[in-house]
Amino acid sequence: HVRLHLLEPEQHPHLLRALGGILMLLPQSPAFHTLQARLAAVPELGIFRLQLEARKPSKSTASDAAASSLDWRGLLQTYKQVQQRHADRLLEQPRGAGGLDASSGARGLPSEQ
Repeated sequence: HVRLHLLEPEQHPHLLRALGGILMLLPQSPAFHTLQARLAAVPELGIFRLQLEARKPSKSTASDAAASSLDWRGLLQTYKQVQQRHADRLLEQPRGAGGLDASSGARGLPSEQ
């Protein structure tokens, strides 16, 4: 049945993606080459339609509404506070603790602008 489903990629898009993922995991063996040949035989028009549908803007979903209601400024402020605490903690550590000194440890942190 899988071969028949591959002839209709519009109706089974997840199958095509899953088999592509398996193809990436397989070592180059006869099974790899067989699967690669079968995936290459999938109708190009069906794949093209799938790519066009993926590019279309989707209608607003619950996750979009949740993302738009997030307090981004508050999250950014919290992130900056945590980063500052990490930088302060690195500066407070003795030179031998953890293999980092204050100058090398603080360099890896992003600067606030």
